[in-house]
Amino acid sequence: GLFVPKPVVNVGINGDPNEGSLGFTLFGLKQVGFAPIVYSNSDIAAGKPIVDGVNVLILSRVVSLAPVTAAYVTGIQQYLSSGGSLIGEYDGAALVMNVFFGSNPIISNFDPSLRLFTGYATGGGPLVPIQNSTMNLVDSNDPLMAGMPSTYLDGGVAAFALSGFDTSWLHTSAVFNSAGTGGFVPPGTYPAVLSGRCGAGRVVLITMSEFGQITDTPMQTLVKNAVNWVTGN
Repeated sequence: GLFVPKPVVNVGINGDPNEGSLGFTLFGLKQVGFAPIVYSNSDIAAGKPIVDGVNVLILSRVVSLAPVTAAYVTGIQQYLSSGGSLIGEYDGAALVMNVFFGSNPIISNFDPSLRLFTGYATGGGPLVPIQNSTMNLVDSNDPLMAGMPSTYLDGGVAAFALSGFDTSWLHTSAVFNSAGTGGFVPPGTYPAVLSGRCGAGRVVLITMSEFGQITDTPMQTLVKNAVNWVTGN
């Protein structure tokens, strides 16, 4: 289907409250001007974001501690079929892929996954040395990168390495480099920010654990850009 712009922005967020970062993420989102409705996994499975008219659903730290259920996956699929857009951060970004591998224990939590795109995901561990926690802009004309610095070192993050996806569906706006130190993330250059179309909505994937710095100006700029882009504003 074709993308349908959303004249009114209504944001929801889903993540495991036991992971511990949800409160800080909500604080940062409110600084940007968004006050999301918080949804549990059972709320997602029950279709509550659709009932509430949510058109931007943020997935952050969803499977850091435990996998989701098949009913949850169905709930996300139904939400997307209704025309909603997704913003996935860290494991919420990796969750859209269909093949997962690696030794990090979190990898076992991606069964089931959303399987929105064909592609590979591995990693999920810290990017060391600290210099590799740098996001490097590669498409300065991308609206997601408007106002973003060409490089952004945020002081230490974890990341998922996404690869093997169809670049005609997903566009890379920024990348990170992994030295492979400690075996947490395989060596190479991988997307830090991806975007694409998903039915009548859009999807933005932030593969680094950047919401840990959501009160920083560059991350607040990226979040605002992402919400505006997925809603067509």
